[in-house]
Amino acid sequence: MVDKQKKVFNKIKKASKKDSSQPKEKIYYSGLTIFLLFALIQVGWSVLMNFSKAVAFNGKISDLEHLKTLSAARNEQLKSEIKAYSQISKLEGIARNSLKMASEDEVLILINEQQPAEKTDTKSKK
Repeated sequence: MVDKQKKVFNKIKKASKKDSSQPKEKIYYSGLTIFLLFALIQVGWSVLMNFSKAVAFNGKISDLEHLKTLSAARNEQLKSEIKAYSQISKLEGIARNSLKMASEDEVLILINEQQPAEKTDTKSKK
């Protein structure tokens, strides 16, 4: 009879140990679940932000490449203008037309055009 009581007591003791450990396990798993959900949200947010930054940077890269091609074309145009203006005949033409200059063996004659005389109001003088 004592053996039966001990067996029953041991069964009750084991059952009470299982019951007392279950709330701790529930709290542990609940905490672990919350932590994993938080980590999943953080990873998702990071992926979303990195994707949006990548799209923005690709847009900036394409804009800068377009600006680079425009600048290269403008640079070539300016180089051709420098070559055109650096030729002696072009410089001489600029000096003759804009600066009213002549070469050593030439005589420059400037003709001033008369400006029309202002009309005077005869009525106001009287």
